[in-house]
Amino acid sequence: MHLVVALAAILSTLVEVKEGPESSFYLPFMGNLHVDVFNKAMGVLVKMGLCKIENHYVTFTTPTPGSKGEEFLTAIRKLEKRAA
Repeated sequence: MHLVVALAAILSTLVEVKEGPESSFYLPFMGNLHVDVFNKAMGVLVKMGLCKIENHYVTFTTPTPGSKGEEFLTAIRKLEKRAA
Protein backbone atom coordinates (compact mmCIF):
# COMPACT_ATOMS: atom_id res chain seq x y z
CA MET A 1 0.00 0.00 0.00
CA HIS A 2 1.29 3.43 -0.90
CA LEU A 3 1.95 5.80 2.00
CA VAL A 4 -0.22 8.57 0.50
CA VAL A 5 -3.18 6.19 0.29
CA ALA A 6 -2.68 5.24 3.93
CA LEU A 7 -2.40 8.91 4.94
CA ALA A 8 -5.62 9.73 3.10
CA ALA A 9 -7.51 6.81 4.65
CA ILE A 10 -6.32 7.58 8.17
CA LEU A 11 -7.08 11.29 7.84
CA SER A 12 -10.51 10.67 6.34
CA THR A 13 -11.41 8.39 9.22
CA LEU A 14 -9.96 10.76 11.79
CA VAL A 15 -11.96 13.71 10.43
CA GLU A 16 -15.12 11.63 10.73
CA VAL A 17 -14.59 10.13 14.21
CA LYS A 18 -12.48 13.00 15.66
CA GLU A 19 -10.51 10.80 18.08
CA GLY A 20 -9.69 7.27 19.11
CA PRO A 21 -7.00 4.84 20.21
CA GLU A 22 -4.03 4.73 17.87
CA SER A 23 -4.44 0.97 17.45
CA SER A 24 -7.95 1.38 16.01
CA PHE A 25 -6.47 3.40 13.14
CA TYR A 26 -3.87 0.70 12.44
CA LEU A 27 -6.15 -2.36 12.57
CA PRO A 28 -7.64 -1.85 9.07
CA PHE A 29 -4.11 -1.85 7.62
CA MET A 30 -2.76 -4.95 9.39
CA GLY A 31 -1.28 -7.27 6.82
CA ASN A 32 -1.07 -4.50 4.21
CA LEU A 33 1.08 -1.93 5.98
CA HIS A 34 4.00 -2.54 8.30
CA VAL A 35 3.61 -0.91 11.71
CA ASP A 36 6.77 1.16 11.13
CA VAL A 37 5.24 2.66 7.98
CA PHE A 38 2.01 3.34 9.88
CA ASN A 39 3.96 5.13 12.62
CA LYS A 40 5.72 7.24 9.99
CA ALA A 41 2.33 8.11 8.48
CA MET A 42 1.03 9.19 11.85
CA GLY A 43 4.15 11.28 12.34
CA VAL A 44 3.48 13.05 9.05
CA LEU A 45 -0.09 13.85 10.14
CA VAL A 46 1.20 15.22 13.44
CA LYS A 47 3.80 17.38 11.68
CA MET A 48 1.14 18.73 9.32
CA GLY A 49 -0.94 19.76 12.34
CA LEU A 50 -3.79 17.37 11.52
CA CYS A 51 -3.71 15.43 14.76
CA LYS A 52 -2.03 15.05 18.09
CA ILE A 53 -1.09 11.80 19.79
CA GLU A 54 -0.91 11.50 23.56
CA ASN A 55 -0.61 8.16 25.35
CA HIS A 56 -1.42 6.33 22.09
CA TYR A 57 -4.69 8.28 21.75
CA VAL A 58 -5.16 10.23 18.50
CA THR A 59 -7.18 13.44 18.32
CA PHE A 60 -7.99 15.38 15.15
CA THR A 61 -6.77 18.98 15.17
CA THR A 62 -7.73 21.69 12.72
CA PRO A 63 -4.66 22.63 10.68
CA THR A 64 -3.33 26.16 10.54
CA PRO A 65 -4.84 28.14 7.65
CA GLY A 66 -2.47 28.19 4.67
CA SER A 67 -0.42 25.25 5.97
CA LYS A 68 0.46 22.03 4.14
CA GLY A 69 -1.92 20.27 6.53
CA GLU A 70 -4.81 22.43 5.38
CA GLU A 71 -3.86 21.81 1.74
CA PHE A 72 -3.76 18.06 2.29
CA LEU A 73 -7.09 18.05 4.14
CA THR A 74 -8.71 20.09 1.36
CA ALA A 75 -7.37 17.69 -1.28
CA ILE A 76 -8.71 14.67 0.63
CA ARG A 77 -12.15 16.27 0.95
CA LYS A 78 -12.21 16.94 -2.80
CA LEU A 79 -11.34 13.31 -3.52
CA GLU A 80 -14.08 12.14 -1.19
CA LYS A 81 -16.65 14.31 -2.98
CA ARG A 82 -15.60 12.89 -6.36
CA ALA A 83 -15.90 9.36 -5.06
CA ALA A 84 -19.38 9.93 -3.62
